[in-house]
Amino acid sequence: MAASIQKVLNIIGLHCSSILQSITKSSNLVLTGGVALNSTTNGQILESGLFENVYAHPSASDRGNALGAALYFLTNVMRINTPLEKTIIYGGQEFSNKDIENDLKNFGISAEKLDDPCQVGAQIIADGKILGWFQGRSELGARALGNRSILADPRRENNKNILNLKVKHREYFRPFAPSILSERTRDYVITNTDLPYMTMTVKVIDEKKSIIPAVTHKDGTARVQSVSLTNNSIYYNLLSKFNDITGVPVVINTSFNDSGEPIVETPQDAIQCFQKTGIDALIIGSYLLLK
Repeated sequence: MAASIQKVLNIIGLHCSSILQSITKSSNLVLTGGVALNSTTNGQILESGLFENVYAHPSASDRGNALGAALYFLTNVMRINTPLEKTIIYGGQEFSNKDIENDLKNFGISAEKLDDPCQVGAQIIADGKILGWFQGRSELGARALGNRSILADPRRENNKNILNLKVKHREYFRPFAPSILSERTRDYVITNTDLPYMTMTVKVIDEKKSIIPAVTHKDGTARVQSVSLTNNSIYYNLLSKFNDITGVPVVINTSFNDSGEPIVETPQDAIQCFQKTGIDALIIGSYLLLK
């Protein structure tokens, strides 16, 4: 039933997009509304070639209304130019190492302070462990994009089962997304554009499917997040160091939460989720917690 609904949605999405293009002759398409979070349909529209650029914001659903209202007011009412060259998706709360230290003390936890969290994190993932990763400002929207994420090695196909059953506590068949170094995205998937928001599902290159089996869907696609140094320097460095260790510039990225719970927002949330799930290690700011 789910597959049938998805197929019909793809047909309708492509049909509507074709009509819009024929009427407007535009080379650009912006997708909004909750359906714009359907990465499979978005990917079909992108792949169709109807438009040169297809854009879907990670907060395209109703949760993005506040952002849209603020931008509209700034631009159209206050007449303030609002340049958006740099992403604004990392707009939530941020916590200092001092904040994290206080929360660790409140939990009675002793944690190691790291000189290079990215290097340690990359090695933990390469060793086959599941890593909770809590850095910087939280993400706006439904997707964890490297600041409130659970990370794992995509080369190990069984990691998909481990994440679903022992960490996320959900159905075994639920898929996971790959985060890829931006400049290496086209080495792994078929795309003519950057895919920074995990809102597009595209085809994995045939010879790469066996390299990253844990993030390749049954139909040979993946819901990609391409990570650039400009958009998220800390996460980019983690991916770079994982690539140095393994030769693969890709990690599994799923939201930092248990089934039925929102994505963690605060250090307390992260510690509690770490304690009650099958996550092996947590790097929160500069601090490392192990089980």
